[in-house]
Amino acid sequence: MSRTRLPELIVLLLALLTRLWGLDYHSLWFDEAVSMTWARSAPEYAWDSTFHLIKDKHPPAYYLLLHFWRELFKPFGLENNDVALRLLGSLLGVLTVLGILLLARRLSGRRTALLAGALVALSPALVWYSQELRMFQPAATALVWSAFFLAAACSTRSRRPRIGWWLALIAAFTFALYSYLFAAFALP
Repeated sequence: MSRTRLPELIVLLLALLTRLWGLDYHSLWFDEAVSMTWARSAPEYAWDSTFHLIKDKHPPAYYLLLHFWRELFKPFGLENNDVALRLLGSLLGVLTVLGILLLARRLSGRRTALLAGALVALSPALVWYSQELRMFQPAATALVWSAFFLAAACSTRSRRPRIGWWLALIAAFTFALYSYLFAAFALP
């Protein structure tokens, strides 16, 4: 571990601790139960049923991600465990903080990045959504990384890496849109 990266690691550890703290405090509530219903169904059925936004008002990407996350825990008998399932959002919340650290550092320097990262790590609303079985945290994570990929694409001079950044931007933004429709408001 490099000493020069210690402050960033502390911010990420803070993000992880705040998102894991009390992860088992609440049982699933109604909207989370809806997410579980779609995640328990076959991926083809979830896609066909939610893609057209008729049986559910949210697109299918998060439900499919949650389905495969559940599959990871099946061999351990934890596919219906609240903490195991909510861990997905918590880890995505930490990835959001990492994305903010990298984006802010690229745009404004290290001090600003550490402040922004700490604020995102400690934000009560972001911690709350990281601990829910809903699509808001995955969409937020994808949007933060979309912004990072956009900044990287715009600041890279070489053509080949720039194309990679643009492709990453398209993939992240597409995932955000297919997770939560209001992610489209980030486009303008």
